[in-house]
Amino acid sequence: NRLTEDELNLQNKQKVIEKLYDIIETNLTLIGGTVVEDKLQDKVPETIKELRAAGIKLWVLTGDKLDTAENIGYSCNLLSKEQKLFSLKVIPGDDDEKVKENPYMEMSQFFSDFQNFIENLVKKYNLDSKYALNKKYLDENCEHNLNRYSNYEIDSPEVGEYSPKKQPSSNRSILIDFDSFKYLRDKKLLEPFSIIIEAPILAGLFKDPEWTDNFLNVAYHSNTVICCRVSPSQKSQVIQKMKEFDSNAITLAIGDGGND
Repeated sequence: NRLTEDELNLQNKQKVIEKLYDIIETNLTLIGGTVVEDKLQDKVPETIKELRAAGIKLWVLTGDKLDTAENIGYSCNLLSKEQKLFSLKVIPGDDDEKVKENPYMEMSQFFSDFQNFIENLVKKYNLDSKYALNKKYLDENCEHNLNRYSNYEIDSPEVGEYSPKKQPSSNRSILIDFDSFKYLRDKKLLEPFSIIIEAPILAGLFKDPEWTDNFLNVAYHSNTVICCRVSPSQKSQVIQKMKEFDSNAITLAIGDGGND
């Protein structure tokens, strides 16, 4: 039947099924409802803890919605309240298809939030004089300026001072203070953080090499990345992008369903 055919559509499965449901679910009377608890298997949190102790990075690629994926992340100890969580979700009112083409606002917010995270650590460990950005060149009041740091370059690697440079041609340019990011990692001062990202944003950022490179530079060093609302083809794409980012990476993808 039509529902079976739509379920085999790997490219637009969610969209076509929702349209079909809209057609089917008309002139109905609600009689009742049932709540089903989706429990984890035994010792999942303990197993994840041991995998992490072995130095294995864990990413979750799921078709679940963001709230569900986040709750599961906490229940199996992939996420914890002690770590910073960056949530890249489609801004209310935005159309998924438009975000897939250009997730400008969502990526801008993420890069801005992550830069603030780095700056706060720089201040916490008194690294301002050598590693922080020169504030006199920055517009700190612009929350969604994607070019927030794109007009600055390092004059001297020793001093870490930033000065204006020529405006880049691409309005998608973004520069996180990766010098401080690397220094914090090398000195083991980087506090744990995780990322959860929705499929439309993931699809959009992968279309732009610069966004992809900056995002993977950050995600590579996170505790956990959860990609939600993703299709089977997107799951494959995420793995491929990471292998391209780090040619030495060894990846193992484990699927719990036939479409994986």
